[in-house]
Amino acid sequence: MPKIHVPTQLSPETLARIRGARDATAGKNPKPIKCPYCGHRVTDKYDGASGYIRAKCTSCRREMTIDLVSWRRAGSSDKVYIHISEPALTTN
Repeated sequence: MPKIHVPTQLSPETLARIRGARDATAGKNPKPIKCPYCGHRVTDKYDGASGYIRAKCTSCRREMTIDLVSWRRAGSSDKVYIHISEPALTTN
């Protein structure tokens, strides 16, 4: 039996946060962050964003942690360079 999506009511505080974020990014152009493995667009980044995000590529299905501060655009090229933090592999 298929699941049915039932929309939920958002609290006034949550709506205010969503509207505030929308207003803060109005007029700014998001820059794409691409998967370092396959080049597929994973997410977008606005100027001033910092911290780490966990993302999963919908194309190659790999998961990665992206450091937004280390994210840099290389000149006018379409290539995007990001810092990837992968969990260390342990051997037993």
